[in-house]
Amino acid sequence: VELIRQRVAESRSPVVVIDAIKLFEAGLAGDCDEVWVVTCKPEQQLARLMARDRIGEEEALLRIRAQPPQEEKVRRADRVIDNSGAIEETIAQVRAAWEALPIHRGEAGNSVVPSPR
Repeated sequence: VELIRQRVAESRSPVVVIDAIKLFEAGLAGDCDEVWVVTCKPEQQLARLMARDRIGEEEALLRIRAQPPQEEKVRRADRVIDNSGAIEETIAQVRAAWEALPIHRGEAGNSVVPSPR
């Protein structure tokens, strides 16, 4: 946590993104101007976790149940990105949210959103 805070403090960028699954639990949410939460349908979350980590359903469910409920994260979020649809839909949501940031007001089209991996 302290390393993240140090890197943010040392950054010269007007926008810093922290990709942290345990942002709230680590106490970092209070350091953020905005918190974005990416969600998907529970069955997609399960299938994606099983495929990504090459684990069985039982292990995947244990991991999911060890996390705070998605509803709690969504309730605390400033912006929610729904990742249930096609990747193009998710990218469109991220672009729209990115362009809505105060730093971009009046500058739409001049910012850069990284391409998905």
